[in-house]
Amino acid sequence: MRFSTVSAPILLLTLLGPGPAGGQDALQAVRDGRGGLLFTNVPRDPLLKRLPSAPPEAEAQRRVRPLIEAAAARQGLDPRLLTAVIEVESAFNPGATSRRGARGLMQLMPATAAGFAVRDVYNPEENIQGGARYLRRLLDVYAGNLPLALAAYNAGEAAVHRFGGIPPFAETREYVRRVQGSYWARGGRHPISSLKVAPQGAGAKIYRIQDHSGRVRYTNLPPTLLAFGSGS
Repeated sequence: MRFSTVSAPILLLTLLGPGPAGGQDALQAVRDGRGGLLFTNVPRDPLLKRLPSAPPEAEAQRRVRPLIEAAAARQGLDPRLLTAVIEVESAFNPGATSRRGARGLMQLMPATAAGFAVRDVYNPEENIQGGARYLRRLLDVYAGNLPLALAAYNAGEAAVHRFGGIPPFAETREYVRRVQGSYWARGGRHPISSLKVAPQGAGAKIYRIQDHSGRVRYTNLPPTLLAFGSGS
C-alpha cells in the first residue's frame, strides 16, 4: 500500500489559511528521502540543504534494478513482477512508511519482515529479498494464480481464504488491478519459472486445473478459489 505522510484536509487548511505577514513567499512543500513532507515559506531555508532528497522515480528504479534481478533469480520470479509490485507499493522510495506500519520498497509489515529474516526493512537489498521470498511463497500457495497472490500480499492470506477469492475491498481490488497492469505493460506474462508444490498430508485433495491456454496446474486449493483469472 502506498504511504501517506500528510492528510488532505490538513494540507488544504495550510494552503488556504492566512498568508504570511509582510508579503513573504508562499509555502513550499519539500519531500525528504523517507517520504516525509516539510512545508516552509523560506525558499533558502538552511534546513532544506540538510534533508536527503528522494531521487526521481526513474533514477530510483535504475538504482534498485540489480537488486530486483538478483532477488528474482533467487526466487524463480519474473523481475518485471517485482518491479511492478515495488512501483505500486512505494514508487521506488526505500524509506516509504505507510500509516499501517508497512515499510520499505516492498512495504513489509513488521511481522512479515521478521518472518522472512529482514532485519533492516529500510535496507533496499534486505527488503527486496524478503518481499520476493514472501511473494514467491504466496504464488506457490495459490498455484501460480497471480491475482490471488497479489490480493493476499495486500490484504493477507486469511482474507483471501475467508472470502473464497479476492476480498471485496476497494483498496485490494485496485491494488491487484494496478500491479497486474504495470506487470503486463512491462511485457510480463509468466510470473514464476516453476511451481513448487508443498507436501500434502494424508488424504489431502489435489486438484488438476487446465486454464484457457491449455496449461495444466495441480493445486490443493478448491477450484472456486482459482476462478479469478490466471494472471499469466
